[in-house]
Amino acid sequence: MPDYLSDEVREKLQKILEGPQPTGVNDPTITNAEVNEHVSELIFSGGPNEVDEGLRQLYAYTTFVEWNSREKQQPPSVREFSIIPGLKEFLVWR
Repeated sequence: MPDYLSDEVREKLQKILEGPQPTGVNDPTITNAEVNEHVSELIFSGGPNEVDEGLRQLYAYTTFVEWNSREKQQPPSVREFSIIPGLKEFLVWR
């Protein structure tokens, strides 16, 4: 990177170049049970903002998994969304 960049800018650029960072459902320190509870609460809350946030998090997870496994060749946190009752049907109808 160019010498004229500040350390702060260098750090931010480095983070961007590293790709998606593990947060939320991608965070390996959060258990599957905690993630499933969080996603269930959002998806089945009935609130449009909460449902949209739940869908965004699921999308971010799938994007992260695909990118991580392809680009970094590191195993991502594997989630068990399939055990959430009614999630598949909700997503199909959504």
